[in-house]
Amino acid sequence: MKSPEQAESERVASELKGNTLRVYWYVMNANKQTVGVREVQRALNFSSPTLALYHLDKLKDLGLVSKDTGEYRLIKEVKVDVLKQFLRLGRVFVPRFALYATLFTGLFGYYLYIIPDLNLYTFFGIIFGGLGSAIFWFETWKAWKQQPERTTVEQADQNRRSMSRIAPSYGGEELRRIPLQRSLSAMALLG
Repeated sequence: MKSPEQAESERVASELKGNTLRVYWYVMNANKQTVGVREVQRALNFSSPTLALYHLDKLKDLGLVSKDTGEYRLIKEVKVDVLKQFLRLGRVFVPRFALYATLFTGLFGYYLYIIPDLNLYTFFGIIFGGLGSAIFWFETWKAWKQQPERTTVEQADQNRRSMSRIAPSYGGEELRRIPLQRSLSAMALLG
């Protein structure tokens, strides 16, 4: 029989996937303590604020965030799925393998520094030390590529600024009217 904590952990793990995991990752990495619905929508390029609200409310139902005056705050940190491969160092998440790779590379560098003479044993030490360092750095890179989303608020703001240069009222009425005007023009030509 499973304990209530195990059952709750399994429920969270089954629900925390896809876009919900992306939203959770964004809330965990937020520069400020709270995030809003529009902020999440823009940062993760969701099609509507309703989608962001759905995932934030799902996180609230799982007991991972709380809602205070329209803003959401992280209250519980869980390690599920790909998040198990990361450690939090201050405000930054680092792959676990990065720590091993740094330690192994440091020891390998020290070994290279203290080698008195090159013989069969030191040759194998160099081969295995270099190979071990390379494998740990490769695993670090793979874990880094698997993180849910590295989008930040600054990147979302940059995306909005670039869109406003292309279409000054991005998301506004003018941008929505363009396809309608083209289709009306095409209908007038055919009719």
